[in-house]
Amino acid sequence: QENEKFVDKLYKERLPMLINSKDTKCALAETLILRYLERIADHAMFMSDAINYIVTGKHKLTNVIDGVPPQHNP
Repeated sequence: QENEKFVDKLYKERLPMLINSKDTKCALAETLILRYLERIADHAMFMSDAINYIVTGKHKLTNVIDGVPPQHNP
């Protein structure tokens, strides 16, 4: 999950810089690369959640009690 957050942060930081870039070709290429990296990270998270479900039989959300994450539950 940290890697996904890192890629999302990178995408959000770089996108405004690329919009103002004078080298359109490079800016477009970098934008597409960042977008694809973000999608890859999203898919990796989905796959890890699916594998976790296969191994444990629990969905990520089943660990939440009354809307409170597990670290806050007694």
